[in-house]
Amino acid sequence: MGWDITVSAQTDSHEAIARVEVMVDGFSRYDEDFNPPVHQWTKILTQQGEYPGDNKAELVITDINGNDTRCVEEWN
Repeated sequence: MGWDITVSAQTDSHEAIARVEVMVDGFSRYDEDFNPPVHQWTKILTQQGEYPGDNKAELVITDINGNDTRCVEEWN
């Protein structure tokens, strides 16, 4: 029983990542601002307890202009 989540993001040369947040079943599991902004990012999150809900991970990437990009992954 348990899970590991590998999350990553990479931008084009004219874009940059200013902030990353990862939520699992609505609980914030990772939140980081980058100064200076980065062009690629990878993180492995391991289960640290039970998270009630629907087994859903959401990644929110904020670019240097404040625009958010969201990606949602669900599993059984």
